[in-house]
Amino acid sequence: MARGVVDHHRQEGPVGLFHERPGIGLFDDVGVRVDGGEAHGVPLHEVVRARIRRGRNHRKGAGCDVFACATAVPPQSCRAFRQRLHCRSSLKNPIKEGRNPMANEHVGMVGPGRMGYAMLKHLIKKGFPVTVTDINPENVKRAEAAGAKSVPGAAALGKACGFVIIAVGFDDEALSVALGTNGLLSAMKPGGVIAVCSTVAPETVQRIEAEAAKSGVDVLDAPICRGGWAADEGSLLALFGAKDEVVKRARPIFSAFSSDIVHVGSVGHGQVAKTMNNMLLWVNGIALMEAGRLAESTGIKLPKLREALLMSSGNSAALEDWDMITFTWALKDMQIVSKMADSKNITMPIAGAIKEMVKDGKAMKQSGRAPDWTGNGKK
Repeated sequence: MARGVVDHHRQEGPVGLFHERPGIGLFDDVGVRVDGGEAHGVPLHEVVRARIRRGRNHRKGAGCDVFACATAVPPQSCRAFRQRLHCRSSLKNPIKEGRNPMANEHVGMVGPGRMGYAMLKHLIKKGFPVTVTDINPENVKRAEAAGAKSVPGAAALGKACGFVIIAVGFDDEALSVALGTNGLLSAMKPGGVIAVCSTVAPETVQRIEAEAAKSGVDVLDAPICRGGWAADEGSLLALFGAKDEVVKRARPIFSAFSSDIVHVGSVGHGQVAKTMNNMLLWVNGIALMEAGRLAESTGIKLPKLREALLMSSGNSAALEDWDMITFTWALKDMQIVSKMADSKNITMPIAGAIKEMVKDGKAMKQSGRAPDWTGNGKK
């Protein structure tokens, strides 16, 4: 069956595997036709990849723009060979289309580094005024070249902006930026919002919330998932922990660079969700290291084995995205897991072992000794 092109009909309901009706064409299981023509010029396998990379298991909307997978798509491209994917609403999103009614919200950002820089470019593109600060002058210059303004420090940023995103790397940095002598809270006006996008311990963002409340400032616990490529594409997953009114205010801003936003609970719960996600990622990552070594010892070709696993119960996001898994932040992530477990007096021997093993995982990836599951030579 040849790779097709999505025929852009709208149909309510889930979209799943495709089948061929002899003499008629290729259809999915809810009756949306997929044929081999060039009506819209979008190859089906590219649509599949785009849908997968923009988040798995999307919710069903009132209408659907068809994104699905077919039996013609190579199994290494798509977990949905055995899953049905749900599509997002086809109603036009004015923010995604560049017509942003909330663009008068002045957004500040502390730390326009790898992730923050990608996020601010989307914000600027969608019409938000953005001001940044960073201890790295090169990051500031790059942000200014993209259209942002800059100020010298967190206090000046808090004074200038009513909504500030913290995008630093570690807990102590987030605490210093928010609570320090010249931190955001020293200058932010009541009614402001501090959004913590950094991956930190739940108690860190809860501590920031407690102090912010004394100044009439709200906190949005908003760690982001999917990594640098999703930040570049504007398809991040944001995990919100906050009051409903704060979530409502934040949605238009985060929609500029996120294809998915999930409100999981109160402040702290966003970090809980991110930590559990990361824990499961590294469990799978280490398992793939061990499974790959054992499989290689038998002489089997790992790319062929991966092709089969992607259609089976052995599939995982780590296997799908193996070439992009670096283990760079794995130890930090697992240290947060360990800290959470200790605070609750919960024994987690598997998590403890993974915390130690990710050290070797990072070394193996960096040295090229990791199993080459994709055959691309990117270990």
